[in-house]
Amino acid sequence: MASFPTSWQERYASKKPKARALTSPFQVRFLDNTEEEQTRGITMKSSAISLMYEGPLTPSERKARGLDSTNDDVTVPYLINLVDSPGHVDFSFDVSTAVRLCDGALVLIDVIEGVCAQTHAVLRQVAWQEGIRPCLVLNKIDRLIHELQFTPVEAYQHICRIVEQANVIISSMIRSDKLDEEQEIDVSLLDDDDDQTETLERQWMFSPAYGNVLFGSAYDGWAFSIGYFAAYYSKKFDTPQAQWRQGLWGDHYFHAKTKVIRSTPWTSSSVPMFISFILEPLWSVYKTMMEPLPPPTQLATDGTYLEKLRQLTKSLRVAKLVNDRELLQRDRKLALQAVMRKWLPLAPSVLKMVSRVLPSPIAAQKTRADRLCVPDAADADQVATFHSIQGAEVYVAVGRVFSGTLKAQDLLYLLGPKYNGSEGVSSSHVMEIPPTSLQLYMVMGADFVLVNEVPPGNIVGIVGLHEHVLKTATLASTVACPSLAKMPYQAKPIVRVAVEPEDPRHFAELEAGLQRLYRSDPTVEVHVQVWLFDPI
Repeated sequence: MASFPTSWQERYASKKPKARALTSPFQVRFLDNTEEEQTRGITMKSSAISLMYEGPLTPSERKARGLDSTNDDVTVPYLINLVDSPGHVDFSFDVSTAVRLCDGALVLIDVIEGVCAQTHAVLRQVAWQEGIRPCLVLNKIDRLIHELQFTPVEAYQHICRIVEQANVIISSMIRSDKLDEEQEIDVSLLDDDDDQTETLERQWMFSPAYGNVLFGSAYDGWAFSIGYFAAYYSKKFDTPQAQWRQGLWGDHYFHAKTKVIRSTPWTSSSVPMFISFILEPLWSVYKTMMEPLPPPTQLATDGTYLEKLRQLTKSLRVAKLVNDRELLQRDRKLALQAVMRKWLPLAPSVLKMVSRVLPSPIAAQKTRADRLCVPDAADADQVATFHSIQGAEVYVAVGRVFSGTLKAQDLLYLLGPKYNGSEGVSSSHVMEIPPTSLQLYMVMGADFVLVNEVPPGNIVGIVGLHEHVLKTATLASTVACPSLAKMPYQAKPIVRVAVEPEDPRHFAELEAGLQRLYRSDPTVEVHVQVWLFDPI
């Protein structure tokens, strides 16, 4: 899953679903378009959607406006283009195309499985090869409670190991590239190189204190970051929020009477603040809500059980949002989810981290320009992958507008991967696209909304390129724009299979199906050969 905040013209705002639509009470999977994805509950093909999010200003924006750094009352609208891509190694080509389209990434890690080989491959491609900023999402925290039955202390130690392993991957990539760049080592510059390496590590590493790590359970519909609890406890104890943000992660201990946080335990029974102020309350909610209901006759005569649940919702500040009917559901999992989704809602937590931590398109291109080769004065859109709509037999190219505004009525040029920007219109790698020959669409999951123009930083669906583009290409308003860099893929074709139809009369249908696969999957190569008058 990768996403980035951007801006869109106001007239399109009414067409965007609100962020809360991502978590439907009927568990509709908006970004899983195929029947197999819906049935198996997994993502197998990348899908994009645009979301309007009304969120607080970033710290830099508040500083520019002269507002208090902890003031979240002033909000601004964000348009977030979100791309959901599969994480399994068998679908690595979808990760490659999604990464090229985005300016930031949410790297999901299953806390049960931990860091896997594919995690290493994704982080290398996301953070280092493409230069987009990653955030870490630790999913399935609920399974630590009711499946592994970890105590809060055991869960904290397990989570720390996962964050540390992810940071080891980032650090190893930084130091490995530094060593590759050093062809001649000057002993006098070693200290400066170490300082630069440490600065890069601080910029790219994951830490809940930095706000780039999220904890949650997608199944139960909740998530949180350190910032939520830092804001709550700073008001409760009347202490600086920055102090809590730093103290809630790592070996920091709080003294209730003196309201002092220090790095050494106050007593032999002291536990880190992340355990006492976050995990222990979370474990308590799960334990209370998962207790079986008393018999109906006892519930009717004795209100003790219901009162205990009401007190719990009051302590979580969601008493007005959760009614008694939801609290007394026989399926205790549904009752738990009703409380957790009101206390720590998933969508606002994710989108708030995206808007605060991940860069805007303007900021991101300053660091990605060298990798993408995008000039400042040209319209440049990269077509990353094709989607075939089976019912209508229409190919929709999905791309990203990196600079300028893409308009359907403009004269455009299709630049092949080998075009260097100096050959001009006469080059064999350039094709002229007449005005109004393309149709532009806003990608909304399985739906496509027709638009006349697309501002920079947005994802766009384009109809009309299937006869000109095989895999990827660059669309520009001038031939002075060089072709954007080719995308690095994690996997390359390693298996060669010869196929033929059972009935030779169906060869045309087989070839058409293989061509659709060839266009949709960048790692597939299709060759048609004639051997003894029989095509293979």
